[in-house]
Amino acid sequence: MRLIFIAMFVNDSFIRPFFGDVLVVIWLFYTLATLVSINRLYLIIAAVAIAYLVELSQYFQLTQLLGVEAQSLLYVVLGATFDWLDLIAYSIGGLFCWGVERQ
Repeated sequence: MRLIFIAMFVNDSFIRPFFGDVLVVIWLFYTLATLVSINRLYLIIAAVAIAYLVELSQYFQLTQLLGVEAQSLLYVVLGATFDWLDLIAYSIGGLFCWGVERQ
């Protein structure tokens, strides 16, 4: 719920574009961990890979190609603007999960 709030209502230069992307990977990892019982490292890799794929879809402007409306939830989830810094944020989220799960 907080991620949706951040995505839809926070419009700043750090929380939404960077910290929100870190949180997305953490949320995705723990969501997958509740659904699938496999090695946690594989789940971390999967969460980061999914985030990278979403970013790749932004690079190729998938939302525009599909005609997704800008106010729709799918548009918020997929996003529309590619940014290399997002890949760093996703990696930080994955490293955070790895650090927590190592202990």
